[in-house]
Amino acid sequence: MRFFEVEGDTPKLILAQFLKEQNIPDEYVEYEVIDEGSKGLFGLGKKNAKIKIKYNDIEHIKRKSRMILSDTLEKAGFNDVHISTEINNNKIILNIESDYTELLIGKHAQTLDAIQYLMDKMIKLDENSELSVVVDVASYRQR
Repeated sequence: MRFFEVEGDTPKLILAQFLKEQNIPDEYVEYEVIDEGSKGLFGLGKKNAKIKIKYNDIEHIKRKSRMILSDTLEKAGFNDVHISTEINNNKIILNIESDYTELLIGKHAQTLDAIQYLMDKMIKLDENSELSVVVDVASYRQR
């Protein structure tokens, strides 16, 4: 969960601008109006509105990464796969269950590492983010 306090003209404009700048769908955001602000008289004494935004980044990244992995596997020809997600110590673990486990893991986990590399590049998490996305096949990495 991340929190932001943002100021602007009106609460709705602030939220719309924030969502556009951060490229976040509004379903992962809740906001609370701290100060409605005021227009003042002829622009004099104008006071900006202020809102507090609560952003559920974990849920957003979890759904986004699952969708990207599913699309990638489908385009690679793996149509019958099931992806389960788990959150453990700021790690989003995407576990792939399929009849092609040996093929998806590869020799010395080279294919699995390649899938992990592609996911890291496609997700593009911030350097400051404490989250990480881990791709696993049939709980191979746990073993």
